[in-house]
Amino acid sequence: MTIWTPELKTREGHPYQQLGAAIIDAINVGDLKPGERLPPQRDLAYALKISVGAVGRAYALARARGLLVGEVGRGTYVAGRNNRPSSDDFSSPGHQDTVVNLRRNLPPDIGQGTVLKELAQYALEDGENLFLDYNPSGGTLLQRSAGAQWLSRFGIVAPPDDVVVCAGVHQAMTIALLTATKPGDLIVCDHLTYMGIKQIAVMHQRRLEGLPMDAHGMIPEALDDICARKNVAAVFLVPTFQNPTASLMPAERRNAIAKIAETKDLFLLEDDVYAALLPAPLPTFQSLVPERVFYASGSSKSLAPGLRTAFLKAPAQFTERAKAIQHNLNLGQAPLIANLTAQFISSGAMEQVLAAQRKEVAKRAAAAKELFSDYVLTCHESAIHAWLTLPESWRAHEFSQAALDHGISLTIAEDYAVGRQPAPQAVRLALGAPKTLGDLRAALLSLKELLEENPLEQTQV
Repeated sequence: MTIWTPELKTREGHPYQQLGAAIIDAINVGDLKPGERLPPQRDLAYALKISVGAVGRAYALARARGLLVGEVGRGTYVAGRNNRPSSDDFSSPGHQDTVVNLRRNLPPDIGQGTVLKELAQYALEDGENLFLDYNPSGGTLLQRSAGAQWLSRFGIVAPPDDVVVCAGVHQAMTIALLTATKPGDLIVCDHLTYMGIKQIAVMHQRRLEGLPMDAHGMIPEALDDICARKNVAAVFLVPTFQNPTASLMPAERRNAIAKIAETKDLFLLEDDVYAALLPAPLPTFQSLVPERVFYASGSSKSLAPGLRTAFLKAPAQFTERAKAIQHNLNLGQAPLIANLTAQFISSGAMEQVLAAQRKEVAKRAAAAKELFSDYVLTCHESAIHAWLTLPESWRAHEFSQAALDHGISLTIAEDYAVGRQPAPQAVRLALGAPKTLGDLRAALLSLKELLEENPLEQTQV
């Protein structure tokens, strides 16, 4: 096959943008015809004297517009004429589609939107009543029953009356914090933790302090030590695929922290939003010390973020207070969305989507492990995000900016840091956000090639 070699020097932007624009022009004038196979990425990169990652990014962007079809490793072909856009601009820095977003931690799109669309008719069974009233405090019996069913998959036995239907786990954790603590109270968490809890604590005048962590999450001895020195009210934890480090806290570590909570009279705020992705969930803190745990899990990271539905199980003596706070925050979850989520769970469609989701997540995790096999990467086969420790030649903020210059956005450790302890030189990669596995592979390949380049050279691009 003759290598197609467009002229890039006369075009503006980074190499991937120049090549992307050249692909559009070639298709529009007929130099690249429908069904024609494009050169392998490495061959084209060699011919054009640009990086393989730049070629991969250009191919991925063209696929996202329907111009190209195929996957990395199988060949890339020009799509049919009816898929062509009339015009596009790969060189414009303001064009949203020129950035592959590895910041937003979304579950992969496996067609769950189509399933939800089909289920929507059942969610509307109450007709106009869904639009003419607010949800009752804590949710309707139908919604709370579905919540109890959802929680049971994690080994949590909760009657519907003990379930609080929330607008996402973020809101559930806000309710838990307001229920379990008061202004001025000290809450401890991992040194690197979910950004949202930082915002919640500041907004509601709670103090937040980060504790040392290792590959398994929060270090029990560090928790025990701070409790001996300070009056700790609660502990915030993401034990399953910790955000951002993707660590999975083993059962032994969970038991150790649960025992400290009992002896030190602590409340545990357990954010278990990723747990549904595990084929066999680990013991929850709620199952270990139920009288001390505010447990929340929901649909956003495993099913569909647009559902924005989560279920909170508080200690029995706090259930009514949690319901009242939830109602005062936003008068309850939107009835239509809550009913749709309930139908998703009770119909059995959820199990089918979760099974398909785990297969897709495993493929994406495998791609990340393969591409970064020479680097320090925390990546579980059931997690939708991975944690990449950068080589010594790179600092996280420099790498993040260089990646953005190459059309890829991601988050760095500093974004998640609590307190003044230095953050590691590492980045989080949201594996589920790219539309296809091919798009993800192309973006990760670009990052891999960037890792191998000299950052001093990147600043001169």
